[in-house]
Amino acid sequence: MNPQPTMDFGGVGVDTADQRGCTGCSAGQAGLWPAMELLITRGSGVYSTDQRGRTVLHLVAQAGHCRAIELLLNRRVRIHATDQSGQTALHHAAYAGHCPAMELLLDRGASIDATDKLGCTALHHAAQAGQCPAMELLLGRGLCVDTTDRRGRTALHHAAQAGHCGAMQLLLDRGASIDKTDHRSRTALHRAACAGHCPAMELLLGRGASIDATDKTGYTALHLVAHAGHSGAVELLSNRGASVDKTDQNGWTALHHAACAGHCPAMELLLERGSGVNTADQRGGTALHHAAQTGHCDAIELLLGRGASVDITDKTGHTTLHLVAQAGHCPAMELLLNRGASIDKTGQRGLTALHHAAYAGHCPAMELLLDRGLGVNTTNQTGRTALHLVAQAGHCPAMELLLNRGASIDETDQKGRTALHHAAYAGHCPAIELLLDRGVCVDTRDQSGRTALHYAACTGHCGAMELFLGRGMLDVMDVDITDKTGRTALHHAAQAGHCGAMELLLDRGADINITGNSKRSPGKTGLTALHLAAINSRCAAITLLLDRGANLEKRNMLDQTALHFAASRGDCDHVGLLLNRNFGGASGPLMDKDLLTALHQQTSVSTEEGHRVAITLLLDRQADIDAVDHFGCTPLHYAALKGSNDHILLLLDRGADLNVQNSYGQFLLHSAALGGHNDTINLLLDRGVEIEAEEVSGSTALHLAARYGHQETVKLLCSCGGNLSAKDKYEDLTPLLEAASNGHCNVIDVALSLGATLAERDFAGNSVLHCVTTRDPNTALNTVTHLLGLGADVNARNEVGETALHHFIDSEECSLKMVEAFLLAGTDCNLKDIDGLTLYDVVPEDTDLQKLLLHHQKHHPDLKRLCRAKIHSALRKSGQEESEINQFAIPKELKDYLLFRAIF
Repeated sequence: MNPQPTMDFGGVGVDTADQRGCTGCSAGQAGLWPAMELLITRGSGVYSTDQRGRTVLHLVAQAGHCRAIELLLNRRVRIHATDQSGQTALHHAAYAGHCPAMELLLDRGASIDATDKLGCTALHHAAQAGQCPAMELLLGRGLCVDTTDRRGRTALHHAAQAGHCGAMQLLLDRGASIDKTDHRSRTALHRAACAGHCPAMELLLGRGASIDATDKTGYTALHLVAHAGHSGAVELLSNRGASVDKTDQNGWTALHHAACAGHCPAMELLLERGSGVNTADQRGGTALHHAAQTGHCDAIELLLGRGASVDITDKTGHTTLHLVAQAGHCPAMELLLNRGASIDKTGQRGLTALHHAAYAGHCPAMELLLDRGLGVNTTNQTGRTALHLVAQAGHCPAMELLLNRGASIDETDQKGRTALHHAAYAGHCPAIELLLDRGVCVDTRDQSGRTALHYAACTGHCGAMELFLGRGMLDVMDVDITDKTGRTALHHAAQAGHCGAMELLLDRGADINITGNSKRSPGKTGLTALHLAAINSRCAAITLLLDRGANLEKRNMLDQTALHFAASRGDCDHVGLLLNRNFGGASGPLMDKDLLTALHQQTSVSTEEGHRVAITLLLDRQADIDAVDHFGCTPLHYAALKGSNDHILLLLDRGADLNVQNSYGQFLLHSAALGGHNDTINLLLDRGVEIEAEEVSGSTALHLAARYGHQETVKLLCSCGGNLSAKDKYEDLTPLLEAASNGHCNVIDVALSLGATLAERDFAGNSVLHCVTTRDPNTALNTVTHLLGLGADVNARNEVGETALHHFIDSEECSLKMVEAFLLAGTDCNLKDIDGLTLYDVVPEDTDLQKLLLHHQKHHPDLKRLCRAKIHSALRKSGQEESEINQFAIPKELKDYLLFRAIF
């Protein structure tokens, strides 16, 4: 706010402002500095500002009145004061080119590199206005010629954009970087091209500017002038060698840009310079596509006359006719059709031009296409007609037009949906009314068994539902009619949480407790609206259903109630809501067919705060903390299996049994190990659980961790005293044999590093190689190869005399590669089992495995003897005595090497 005047002349204040906010002190702007001086002496404020935030100093600097500037500076006005744009007096003087005023301001301390809100210095302003003497002055005072503003633009950018060649010449002579880019990667040539300043462009090119330099979007100067339609600039750049086919990031050439904007002279020039008329961008669009999309008939004529293909398609299958139909450009459509465009050509998803025009609601375009013979009931790949699309979009005039031209009102698409289904799903009431008035069948079901009422309910369009129910639909069908999944309109509305739709259906008599009966999914059979609202966390819908009398204890086919579903989602608000509605207790009768209670469901999910609150709610309502499911698992087992430490602590604090076992004798430590949850294992061990506790089969937690491949858990249990030599009761399996049996090479390595040995055997004498029984052939091969590489005894035999290869030879896991691995490792094919059978005897006949073994037998009847013979021969040649040779111990590495050479 301007200060109040201190003196007046005949009632007029000395600081009275005009409409622009200027006071009498602004007389200095007109050079009337004596008048200004008089007003100042009479008390006029020198700091008052106009509506643009300019002070008197700004105004007199802009006018170049040095004596007024002197007077104000002597009155100690702020020389660095800025207006609303952040400009100082120096900026204003520089833009106006008043060098004496600039000299005076600089001499009195004005900052030469002060910037406005856009980061522009006085040099930028002078360059923008083409004030060469002012620029000379500023550069002479040491201002950097390539100083950039906040957009990265230099003075050269500003001068080029304004087309001031003299200023540009001066800046270049002073060393300005000609190809320096701003934050959009645009050079001075780009800026000159944007404005179409040909002399400026000539100058820059003459001084070596890069003609094909690109900005961040890939635009060259030629792209910019083509898009703007500066034909003179297009000619200049093309004459100077600019690439006419260079593309931007979208694959557009200069011709694409000119065609999109309909600039025919520029297009003529580009075509004459060799630009490809059918060159496609990254989406497959040609110049004709772009001209058609914007409806530029002259450009379309020009391109077609130069050989553009009228029916060429882009990557989405759109022809030029599709694009003009989509945009509703009738003259362009007439032109294309007259030039031979195919009227019934289809694009992606089988859409014709009529489909495109219909979906956009362009009635004149639709009329034109129908008049030219395009079928009104033509379908796309999904069986949709134009009527389906206009109903989906809600274009009533277009629907009227199609129906009047013979469109089938009850035509169904491939999913069995009519136009009424589509209009109902989108909630277009006027379109629905129109279809009903024209006699559409209201009870048509699609392939899922859904009517239009189901679709309106699942999207919550009450207006559409009112129309159906108010049009006597209840006389035609039951409001509780079900689809093929056994769900009514109420089910769909509840699942989506559309309370208004639910209220409407219940008011019209919908059965609140009706259950869906899905033959395809037992878990989805017997679901009520309340179940679906709980499954999908629809709190308002749950409240509404409970208020309207929904049965809380209604169960699905798996005996699950809404409370089970709310608990499994961790929705504490919903759990509390259901419990507070006098649920029949949280335990006992609230078990599903697997004997899972809501507490089981809740403890098996994540440890977010909402789940803790829900567990507390259930426990406060006397949920049985030790309830067991079909497998004897308590909520604690589920929490341990999930690794939910917060849930475990909560349950233990509420009295749960730490040493509880399930039906298989598994303790909590077994469950945590099975899931590989190390933090939970540490928690349980800190609470004193026995690390060597065994389940019914004799397996410890370490066995389970090895069985399921949890190497870090194996490390942890071993470090806490777990016994790697422990064997189970049924098969004498150790943790190492468990890991081998299930193909966990990482656990095998850990176990061996911690003291396990490859010599371990099970109750039948099976070695670690025998135990590889994983059903996946690739995993089995990798595990066998890994064990052989670790030195497992390839000829170790079990109690029935079988080697590992005997054991594998007729199993599903065996493959040619596995047999080759065993042979390469030195398996003795002549070893016999207790029945006297060798590998050659037990291999399946007429198989590739038999052929491999027979080939091996033919060339290597006794590999051990072959190896020893070759070694003895080598020793004799070296001069060894016979007695020494017979006593010579053959190194394993040498045997392996010779075996390898013998095989290959």
